Amino acid sequence: MTDVAWIRTAVLLGAAFGVAALGGCDGEAARAPDWDPPKAGIQAPETARQEAADEAERLKYDPARHYEAIVKTTLGPFRLRFFPKETPQTVDNFIQLAMSGFYDGTIIHRAVADELIQGGDQEGTGGGNPLFRIPDEFTQRPFDAGIVGMAHTDERNSANSQWFICLKRLATLDGRYSAFAEVTEGLDVVRAISRLEVEGERAIAPSRRDRPVQPPVVIEIEIVEAPASR
Repeated sequence: MTDVAWIRTAVLLGAAFGVAALGGCDGEAARAPDWDPPKAGIQAPETARQEAADEAERLKYDPARHYEAIVKTTLGPFRLRFFPKETPQTVDNFIQLAMSGFYDGTIIHRAVADELIQGGDQEGTGGGNPLFRIPDEFTQRPFDAGIVGMAHTDERNSANSQWFICLKRLATLDGRYSAFAEVTEGLDVVRAISRLEVEGERAIAPSRRDRPVQPPVVIEIEIVEAPASR
């Protein structure tokens, strides 16, 4: 297993046990999330054991098989098709994070009307810093409407968990970010999210001006098997 895989595994285990595995956020003081993540109720022992067995089976990710993702948000779902041949490590990273529940309860923390939305940060600020990084996988695929990319800092090979979706042609992103998927259903949901009211001039920091006033929550990202021909 690579160093990145070991570190990512440690981060995911930390998330599962409620350990804060994220770092600072560009010098801003940390604050409690203003959304209410889903909470599990008390279960009977047999039910809990069966669900644990089901979860163990669900987490068996096979990179040789074909998958798609259903992103379920509080404003509706949308579906993603991956580009595993072009960006294998990026797709692998996203799928394993989704299967682990890493994204459950996170918010869409950035919305630019009819341009893009961004999510995938457990802090909900855009400044989260999981303790692993994945390599850039640049392709010739243009960032058109519906294309999903991995966000990163100004440094090379610094992507980890944050993703964004374009809603128009954004040529300035070509060759700078890994385009690893596309929206095949529910682009209208993505567009509606992008048009939400944002904090704007009321933001407590300039970096939060495009944060929705009422951020949509990612309830779950379900990974489903898909035909190889899709």
